[in-house]
Amino acid sequence: MKMKSENTNLLIFRTEHNKNSKTINLTCVQDKKLSWKAKGLHNYLITRPPNWEISIGSLTQQSTNGIDSLYAGIRELIKSKYVFRIIKRNEKNQFEKGGYLTTEIPQSIEVIAKKLERQGEGWYLKTPGTENPDIGNPQYNREGESNNKKKFKEDIKNEIRKHK
Repeated sequence: MKMKSENTNLLIFRTEHNKNSKTINLTCVQDKKLSWKAKGLHNYLITRPPNWEISIGSLTQQSTNGIDSLYAGIRELIKSKYVFRIIKRNEKNQFEKGGYLTTEIPQSIEVIAKKLERQGEGWYLKTPGTENPDIGNPQYNREGESNNKKKFKEDIKNEIRKHK
């Protein structure tokens, strides 16, 4: 372990980067428009293995932040174009599942749409520009809360119980 100190009040202890390390683009970390929460979440997501399945329940188990904080971080990354909501349709064009696409640097909706089209695995952008991390189109009840959101919260609670 090496220590670096050059007339500053910040000491950094470096470790050897031979295990449990990744090299990432630092654009997001240096993005002054993002909160530390969003930067940390982005770094976690971007360092997952290819085709890793995001589970909101398991993400809430990986930190002390609650589900509302997690959603706020996701919305912030979507708004800043580091994360995109995507859906997968089968050969009959029926909804199969939803997901997130994470990029190391901000991308335009057009670039992501073209990349998904070229990939040809049935993935499409969900309503370009949306900042809502919930899956599907909300159906509102009398109280004004989305039925999808209510069901989604119940599903999350069940998923969190499974991971305990």
